[in-house]
Amino acid sequence: MDDREALAKAIARRGEVIGNNYVLDEVLGIGGMGVVHVALQRSLERTVAVKLPRPELAHDPYVRRMFHNEALTGSRVTHRNIVGLLDFGNVAGVPYLVMEHIVGPRLGQLLENSGPLPVLAAAHLVRQVVAGLEDAHASGVVHADVKCDNVLLQTARDGSVTPRLIDFGVAELLEPKTPRPDPVVTGTPEYVAPEVARGRRPSPAADVYAVGVMFYELVVGSTPFRGDSAAAILADKLEADPLPLGRRCPELEIPPALDELVSRMLSRDPSRRPVDGRELGRCLDAACTIAELPPLSGVTTSIFSTEAATATMTPVVGEVHASVARRRMQVLAAIRGGSLERIATAYLDLAGELVDRRELRLAEAELEEGAELLMSYDQGPVWRLLLSLAALYDHRGDHLRARIAARAARDHAAETGSALGRERSERLCARLG
Repeated sequence: MDDREALAKAIARRGEVIGNNYVLDEVLGIGGMGVVHVALQRSLERTVAVKLPRPELAHDPYVRRMFHNEALTGSRVTHRNIVGLLDFGNVAGVPYLVMEHIVGPRLGQLLENSGPLPVLAAAHLVRQVVAGLEDAHASGVVHADVKCDNVLLQTARDGSVTPRLIDFGVAELLEPKTPRPDPVVTGTPEYVAPEVARGRRPSPAADVYAVGVMFYELVVGSTPFRGDSAAAILADKLEADPLPLGRRCPELEIPPALDELVSRMLSRDPSRRPVDGRELGRCLDAACTIAELPPLSGVTTSIFSTEAATATMTPVVGEVHASVARRRMQVLAAIRGGSLERIATAYLDLAGELVDRRELRLAEAELEEGAELLMSYDQGPVWRLLLSLAALYDHRGDHLRARIAARAARDHAAETGSALGRERSERLCARLG
């Protein structure tokens, strides 16, 4: 069964109740073994994420074992930089996991859309991931699949960014060490430590190696080893150490101690790396003064609404949300670009997408945020967003706010000298009374 067919079957489960408590909603994403849904936890009336096996793997013994392993390892770790496991169970022999629902892009998605990060901002993100690994290692858990796509970025209303490590599906318990009859290489080739590629069990030092790859990728824009196949990537990293960051990017001001630390993290010899998350954290703190990552959008949450919007909380990209997610990224790109016309157009396009999906409240929140952002400039087509807001307010019966927004649109159009804006605003004001 291919991903498209599996996704169609997963979407068809919308509204199904799992474990008498979790009402499945839209699909957040689909992977090699599992499907993740947004769900309503009825007992607490909150949104959670529910992970289920792919339809064709629902009764596969290996998949059931992996789900149990993820539940066992995830239950041992509680840390602000790791997505929390809330529940585990099975229905008719089919396992399910319930986790926190984190609204935010994957770190890999941010890298893809925004390009490499400043060195110290990358260090700030990585330091928080390491803090989560420190807790995992102290709890006897090796993640074994640390990578940019397994880190979600949760943005608070004050603009602070918190990376949250996800997916303990292939995690290992340090004790007891059960024998493995056949060495199996798990994880993602670009991030797999050389000793794991040779068949050794993942250790905390293997997680340290993966963090080194992550840092390298955040700064350079690509992982240290790339190839046409997994075999080619693994072969390269078994034969050579990557080029140090300072030589790979001579134009960047990389603190020498940090450059040396990343080279140690990426050493083929695990004994040269920091032994675990705790030691790595101390080394990072000593290697550089870590800078805060700026807000993803450069603006704060709108005062118009209590609902978080794009600039402060970007939803996860999943197959079902692809069009909305693409619009959100266009908004962020427009904000970074600084063109007021592009910003207005991007917010309007996003709101239109949300209206088409009947997510009217969220469309309002996005438009409110965009309007507030444009109001902070002396000029700009804020009237376009205010007119759309007035129409949405009027549609749901909030006529007072609709009239206020329409009058504000008229005033802003007059201030910026937009004859078209004044004409449309006055027409709407007349209709609203």
